[in-house]
Amino acid sequence: MSAYFLGSLVSIGFSVLVACTAHAQSTTAAASSATGDNAAARARDAFGERVGQEQVGLYNENQVRGFDLATTGAYRLEGRYFLREFQLPDMILDGVTVKVGTNAARLKYPSPSGVVDYRLRAAAPGSRSLSVHTGIKESNAKFVEMTGAYGDDIGRFSIAGGTTATRTRFANDTKGFSVIAGAVPQWRPSETVRIRGLFAIERAEYNGDFQFSTLGRYVPKKPKLQNYGVPWADVRRTSLNTGILVDAEPTPNWTVTATAYYADTRRSPSEFTNVGLRADNQTASITYIRSDLARGRSLTGEATIERAFEVGNSAHTFNTATRGRLSRSKTISRVPFNIGIISLDNPVYPAEPILAPAIGALDSDVDQMIFSTGYSGTYFDRLEIKLGLHRSIYTKTVTPPGGMMSARTDRKTLYDASAIFALTQTTTVFANTVKGVEESGIAPQNVVNRFAVLPPVVAREYEIGVRQELSKALGLNVSGFDTTKLTAGLDPAGVFALVGKVRHRGVEVSFTGKVIDGTSVVLGAMLIDPKLSSPLVDAGLVSSRPVGVSSSIAFGGLDHKFSWAPDWAFDARMSWQAGRSADSTNTYGPKGFVMASFGARYNFMWGEQQAQVRLLTSNLLGGRPFIVGPSGLFNQFGPGAWRATLRVTF
Repeated sequence: MSAYFLGSLVSIGFSVLVACTAHAQSTTAAASSATGDNAAARARDAFGERVGQEQVGLYNENQVRGFDLATTGAYRLEGRYFLREFQLPDMILDGVTVKVGTNAARLKYPSPSGVVDYRLRAAAPGSRSLSVHTGIKESNAKFVEMTGAYGDDIGRFSIAGGTTATRTRFANDTKGFSVIAGAVPQWRPSETVRIRGLFAIERAEYNGDFQFSTLGRYVPKKPKLQNYGVPWADVRRTSLNTGILVDAEPTPNWTVTATAYYADTRRSPSEFTNVGLRADNQTASITYIRSDLARGRSLTGEATIERAFEVGNSAHTFNTATRGRLSRSKTISRVPFNIGIISLDNPVYPAEPILAPAIGALDSDVDQMIFSTGYSGTYFDRLEIKLGLHRSIYTKTVTPPGGMMSARTDRKTLYDASAIFALTQTTTVFANTVKGVEESGIAPQNVVNRFAVLPPVVAREYEIGVRQELSKALGLNVSGFDTTKLTAGLDPAGVFALVGKVRHRGVEVSFTGKVIDGTSVVLGAMLIDPKLSSPLVDAGLVSSRPVGVSSSIAFGGLDHKFSWAPDWAFDARMSWQAGRSADSTNTYGPKGFVMASFGARYNFMWGEQQAQVRLLTSNLLGGRPFIVGPSGLFNQFGPGAWRATLRVTF
């Protein structure tokens, strides 16, 4: 698709926003059936909920309890095991929930660090809808989106999905475009069988990635908002997600499920700029890193059989499952090229250099099988017990550029156990433990072994907690957790590898629900004590504090509807993250920061169609704080921004 066509499409969509808003007619009836994405309305706790562009809660798809779930691979598709290669598009999703505590304990295959669970879109029987969503997002990104749903009257067949085109502009001033299309069809050949498919494809192009680093142990001053990547940088990405989910009940007491999922993400080229900020706060050393190809493919599958029955005042379920994956990663990279020194105020770059040819490809293949058996039981409608036993066989094969292939197979016995007890009708206590295998991720682009796939690690988690129902619409969760596993970081040779064992012990609190008529809150906080242990720590060469981990985070969200203006709804959000260590010596790092936003929704009828205008201002405090990850690279938040969108449902 040409940039001209994309620009025309987005411009038409924005014109629709202006024209439709000008002809809007308010009506109270529309308020009772508000359209649009509202994550706060779906949140049952403060641990993380996302619907479309809206996110609330302490955690997100990348960060849970101080761990990056994008590296652990702890993703589920409606509770089923699968592996993603890139973010799933919203075209096929109904929402995303971060599950910890009791929600994670009830999963058939939980993960010690927590789980991100994706929900697929669905169309109800008899539904016929088309929604057009367009406007301007943060950083002046313009988009137009069309989603629809169709369901026949008898509930036999349905399909939901859509397409979107975006003229992208990111918070760091890089620009590009993306086009996404996806659908979720569903077929019920009988009352006891449901077959769902999913398909999504995305094409994106933008002018490269860049991140900041420092050339010493200091926190640099914040540079002005500008794209500091080399001017010829380019990233072209194609992502494909497809799968099938089958649910069947051959008899009232037996349930069979099967899932197959294929993900393929290809970046060619993928160009990255490391901006080394110097101590003078006026110049930077630029390193250009090009990968001709960075491709990840994965095929995952799961098959489960359950037998449920009741005995007196108890209900029991036994299950057995087989899960598996085939993952293939290929990277073809050039040797990093030092461009030289630039001025941060007026950067001038030389002509694009001629790089030496790549010496070959780095291939990392993973084959894994997981055999599971489990039990769950409910006794007297008060006690829930769940037990799981898993056997993992994990084989990793690596072929470095121009080198010899090496392979390693690990066999691990894993488990999970949980108990949930209702002390009263409003008070529930729970405890759980999980031992599981998690991914360690891929080495970042600024290190010697960039894109190397790190080995898996065994993680253990223990947790206890309580949930108090303060009313039918208001709940309080308090829990304590202890998670231990090997962690990745930079070793003294500059290689990103497993550097020691990390332990996160902490507490988290969630207070969520309707406090008074028309007002609901999502409030949460987490405090952890992250500790790193290794021979280097024992020798005093590195700190026991892990790089890139905040010891405290907090989130507060408020949604309110005025009785005298039922077409309007207002929301406010505020979040806090404590400072982080930026290197293994814990001698420097960015400070903690607060982010705040305020928004409104206006529901109305445009002719006979329901519509909603969404207005949002983010980063109200206007700062552009740094945040640092485990690799030691700095990212910088964008300045204060706004969003104005219109959704019309036909």
